[in-house]
Amino acid sequence: MSMTRCPCGFGAYDCDQCKEPATEQGEDKSVSCSLVSLTRIYVMANVFGKPIQCLLDSRCECSVIARSLVPNARLVRSRYNLSVANKTNLPILGDTDLHFTMDGHEFEANVLVSLAIDDFLLGSDWLVKNGAKWDFAASTISFGDQVVHAFGVR
Repeated sequence: MSMTRCPCGFGAYDCDQCKEPATEQGEDKSVSCSLVSLTRIYVMANVFGKPIQCLLDSRCECSVIARSLVPNARLVRSRYNLSVANKTNLPILGDTDLHFTMDGHEFEANVLVSLAIDDFLLGSDWLVKNGAKWDFAASTISFGDQVVHAFGVR
């Protein structure tokens, strides 16, 4: 019997979050990513002891990171194919579970890893899963009782 998994990664059933039916485990799914956010909101993340500017991009369906930022991360075959706003495919090497901190708070994200980008983007998958609430006036993002400071265009 095949296990099914929600395309957004929330669980093993059809998802109320993304309104998508579950897919057979191992089945590839195409997702999109803007790579250019209309309002660029960044946070400082600490990945493997290095401070990295991280773009919060609600238009990107999956979180993505440059291979150069996680050179030793163990990758598994991704079930996603990623296309950017102009429908060009972005080559994906695989995905990994990444542990990082923001403003001293620990977080985890399943990220696609690519040689074609230079950044770390946390997409809508991660923002929804972590219950992100943005306060644009205060330049903060809340994740439950954890508050992270944000900044605009770098």
